[in-house]
Amino acid sequence: MADFKSKSEEIPETTVPLKIKKKPLRKKEEIPPSTGELILDRFQTEANKILQSGYSLIVSAPTGNGKTLVAEILARNLMAAEKGMIYTSPLKALSNQKYRDFRDCLGAEQVGLVTGDVSINPEAPLIIMTTEIFRNWCLSEPHLLKKMAYVVFDEIHYLDDAERGTTWEESILFAPPHIKILGLSATVPNIVEMADWISSVRGEKVFIVKEQRRYIPLETRWILPDGQLMTEKSARHKVKKLTERLRVVRNNKSLLTDQDEPSCSGIIEIIQDKLPALFFVFSRGRTEALAAELGREWDFLNLKEKRSAGQVIRNAEMEHPGTFSGPAWRNLRRLLLQGIAYHHAGLLPPVKYLVESLYSQRLLWVVFCTETFAAGVNFPAASAVFDSTRKWDGHDFRPLQNREFFQMAGRAGRRGFDRIGHSFVRVDSRFPEQTGFFSEKAVEPVLGRLVISPNTVLSLLKYKTDTEINHFLTCNFKTFQLKKKKELLAEKIETLSAQITGQQALLCPDSFTLTCPLERFRARKHLKRLRYRGKNREKESLQSQLASVTPNRCSHTEKCRPVSFRVKNLRARLDKLQHEYQIASEQIMSCIIEFEDVRKLLEKLGYMNGREFYPRGNFALEMHVQEILVTEMAFAGLIEDNPPAEAAALLAGVEFIPARSTQVVKQEIPLLKEGGRLKKELLQAGVPDHFCIWSSLPGPLAHAWFNGATFKELLEMCSLQPGDVFSIFRREIDLLRQVERAAGENKNLAERARLIRSKLDRDEIALSF
Repeated sequence: MADFKSKSEEIPETTVPLKIKKKPLRKKEEIPPSTGELILDRFQTEANKILQSGYSLIVSAPTGNGKTLVAEILARNLMAAEKGMIYTSPLKALSNQKYRDFRDCLGAEQVGLVTGDVSINPEAPLIIMTTEIFRNWCLSEPHLLKKMAYVVFDEIHYLDDAERGTTWEESILFAPPHIKILGLSATVPNIVEMADWISSVRGEKVFIVKEQRRYIPLETRWILPDGQLMTEKSARHKVKKLTERLRVVRNNKSLLTDQDEPSCSGIIEIIQDKLPALFFVFSRGRTEALAAELGREWDFLNLKEKRSAGQVIRNAEMEHPGTFSGPAWRNLRRLLLQGIAYHHAGLLPPVKYLVESLYSQRLLWVVFCTETFAAGVNFPAASAVFDSTRKWDGHDFRPLQNREFFQMAGRAGRRGFDRIGHSFVRVDSRFPEQTGFFSEKAVEPVLGRLVISPNTVLSLLKYKTDTEINHFLTCNFKTFQLKKKKELLAEKIETLSAQITGQQALLCPDSFTLTCPLERFRARKHLKRLRYRGKNREKESLQSQLASVTPNRCSHTEKCRPVSFRVKNLRARLDKLQHEYQIASEQIMSCIIEFEDVRKLLEKLGYMNGREFYPRGNFALEMHVQEILVTEMAFAGLIEDNPPAEAAALLAGVEFIPARSTQVVKQEIPLLKEGGRLKKELLQAGVPDHFCIWSSLPGPLAHAWFNGATFKELLEMCSLQPGDVFSIFRREIDLLRQVERAAGENKNLAERARLIRSKLDRDEIALSF
């Protein structure tokens, strides 16, 4: 059998050479004594007053300022009044984290969790859930929301997210009228626009509380390749010189030399009086490599801290023995005992929880992490270090947005410990021109990202009236912004047209005709250009026009020349504005057109006719991922009529997009060929590519796991990291729950889905809280 090792396992565990490792400077840090009294900031006090009055509200404040505390106080007040609250977050991992946080501060009996994976205490007054689950409840199970007074949208600026923004919009549009909204947002420039939109679609006043000031001010410095720390002004000058030098070197390869690079150890030495640090890296493999590099030079923990960390680690190993094993874990374990860690999506959840726990107990000094570590979960540090400000977005490398930078940099600065939060940006000597310089004044606005899916169309037709569907298609955030843009363009067009009319009144009656000397001069210049371009027809037409008109000797030429020039420029600007206006007008209809296209496709495939749903339509209504593809798999009997291990292999590939480097040991599984044929048939029938995302690649993993393989054996079968394998199976388990619900009276299909799910949901794949 082929053996694919993960990158972290390619490096054999070696005995660390006996050498004295560096120890950090230790500032005297005392945890501030608690007075027992909670002192709120101005924005928190203002927000609480509005919420106590029962209004909807959006709170906008920099990362790390304590927005979640507003939601916690609201939850306590609602519970005291015997009312309920929903708390949504964009990711399952964040929902799980918030569940643990609220459970610890409010009590297990008061808090529930509902995601696609799990349902814990769903009758609790405070339920944590993903935004997708809330959206589904709003449409199909609104009775479950009768006792709920508020819904909290944490990170509401995720409206702008290309993948998840649609779910946020639908949740806001479909939320029952009796439920008020509390939106928590990082600082974005168009928060007023967001509130105006929610007010307009829900018919209620939505208040805004904005906090521009950071509780802990943020100071940013740039780390040059030679290790110097610089302010933005100095760094810009230096980066310009580095870029010019590199351009010369690239043009003359004989000048190529090894570029200076500040080592990870060197950076930590420079900022060692500003630890702990979150070291943001945009590559999983690099987080591990940098952590190993630092571990060869530094040991941050004293003996007492090592003992404490060791006990936490041993407890985790006892609770999850299968998870904490293998050379990759042994390498990380050694680093943890030195106060160093890495954290990324390739790790299994218990490993990530362990890193988070050690960090919260102040037993980690440097954590190398990807950007998800800063998304929604409160892990403040003294410093945030950026290995680069150049990231891969799935299509290309691009610089970080201002919003992304401040989401991460905002983790720098701990209340009660730090007077200033520090962020450090490493200037990459290979790509100095891509160095990021960021401003909170230039944070990008939130844009509407509504995309019409088959489930959206089916849900609207099943649960909403024609009036409500029209409201959804014409009043979503995307359309709201386009209408505003169109109105603004119309005003500019009107103003510009008036200016042109005013300027034209100053010109001769013959202006802009070929009798005018100025216009004839322009026409002759254009004629020359046409000759060079070989446009004979246009050239002959213009020559004919010039020949047919008798020129006029005008004494006002010099007076008309500047006015004519202004009119020409104004007309060019007007043409551009009118073109933008035309595009905006067409885009306003895009949601309606997209809805109609998907509706016609569903009718063509036999899912419905008008509002009459056929079996396929009722089945797809319960699916929330690749609805058409999974429905066709079910109705073709691929899930029900084949060996369950093969069905598990088939479903593992739904919405899986392999990276180029992904490798899985090949195995002959007949049903995977059937899946490939079905996908091809759907594409030939006109189903768009993004409604048919499926890969046979993870099939052998699911087949082996169903048949009892160990998690270690799975990792030996592929190049995927543990967290990726975990995600494949959690996604499939969620999908199987949907199939089970959708099966309806088809008991065999429901039983088959339950059987596969029970076989997959075990050992390292099972969730733990």
